[in-house]
Amino acid sequence: MVRRVRALDPQTGEKKWGVQDERRDRCGILTTAFDLLFTGGREGFFQALDARSGKLLWKDQRGRNIRWVP
Repeated sequence: MVRRVRALDPQTGEKKWGVQDERRDRCGILTTAFDLLFTGGREGFFQALDARSGKLLWKDQRGRNIRWVP
């Protein structure tokens, strides 16, 4: 299973950008009005992406599991 984060144009449904990795986990995604996207994972990484381009802006090892809990 490959984890993917994709950005779609809300007007056309066209894919703007996408990133993927081989992690097999579920995590939440938070986006802000300032075009930042925050996400995390089982390995303890917490990261910020540019919501318009998908470019990694910041990544930090938090030492704990960061995941979505239903």
